[in-house]
Parts: sequence; C-alpha cells; structure tokens
Amino acid sequence: EQYAQGKWLKRDLAEDALVWARARAASMKLEDLPGRIGGEIVELEGRKGLKLPYFTGHVFICGLDIQKIEGDDLTRWEQVFILNHLAQGGRAVPRGRWKGFVQFPNTVSKVITMTKQVEEPLSERFSGKKDELLERSLAIGGQSVADIEGSADAAILFRPLPRVPVVLLFWDRSGEEDFMGQVRLMFDETAIEHLDIESIVFLSERLKQLLCGEPPKS
Repeated sequence: EQYAQGKWLKRDLAEDALVWARARAASMKLEDLPGRIGGEIVELEGRKGLKLPYFTGHVFICGLDIQKIEGDDLTRWEQVFILNHLAQGGRAVPRGRWKGFVQFPNTVSKVITMTKQVEEPLSERFSGKKDELLERSLAIGGQSVADIEGSADAAILFRPLPRVPVVLLFWDRSGEEDFMGQVRLMFDETAIEHLDIESIVFLSERLKQLLCGEPPKS
C-alpha cells in the first residue's frame, strides 16, 4: 500500500509540475521561438507549430501541446522541462564555456539530487565499461569531443535541445579496488538562461535514463 501511495504521489507531483509549466509558457509567441531556442515553424497535420530538435529526433510544439514526431510519447517530466525552456525567455547561443551544476547559483538544494539521481548511477553503471558508454552515447546523438578539463578518459557532447548542450565527463575505473568510475555533467554557462535549475535536473535525469536503458518515468 505504501508503494502504491508513493507511485501516486510521484504522479501527482509530475502533474502539478506540468500544470505550473503550462501556466509559465501560456503567453509565449510561436513566431518568437525559432530565434530564441532554435527549430523551425512548420505545419503538421493541419496545425502550425514549432519543430524542435530533441536528442536524435524532433518534438512538435503547438500552443501548449508538445508531442514527439518520431518515437514514443513524451513523459510529463519531459513536457515540463521543454515548456519551462519555452517560458524561460532565453536567447543566448551556447558559448562553449562549461560549468558543473554546483557552479550555478541557487543549486544548493538540488546538488544532492543531481549527484544521487544522475551522476552516481551513471558512474556505477559504466564503471569499467567506457566502450559501452561511448556506444550508448552515440545511439542517442552523443559525440566524443576534446576533454574540456584535460584529465577525463572520455568527454561526450550531447545536444538534447539546440540551445542546451551537455558534456558528460567520464573517468574510468582504475586498477585500484577502492576507485570506481566517475561521471560529471557539465553545462554551457548559458544553460540557466534557457532552463530553471529544477528543469536542468529533469533534463539530466532523462539523459541518464536514455544512457542506462531505463524506462522513462511518467
């Protein structure tokens, strides 16, 4: 019964977050979106909307309705961070200057979530499995890039959204028994112009799910 109540609570939180995100995005103007966040205005099934690249596919945004053009339906959490992306009002083009999540302001309450729900699970899943990490990254649109810190065994660039790139740094397991592989996500310094802090976490959790082959959370 407690498990069932817990599942209900998570669904309720997702629905509340989606209602809030829709309210934030309600005043957006379709014609402003391509210049702000990328994509192009197209007509799909008689409806005019924004076709926006999303990982290896696209989403179609018409009013407050968001759907994938290819593949499965979006989860509510995906809709939340995409709607918040629309509502945030950012226009900045990524500058290629990278920051760890903790380096952004007002992240204190979310750093543990990022660590425990994203970076540590990725570290455990791919420790000693760099080739598998690279393979799975390629499958969702990632590409190897020059290490931005000079010490990682792999640096992988993802573009889940055109203006929100993410770099995954991976230090693989060494021969020492007490050292496990380590993952750290890095974000362009303009990320907070395009997403609020919670939405950066939601996006990161989705990236982790895709890399680990986990089913999406509704």
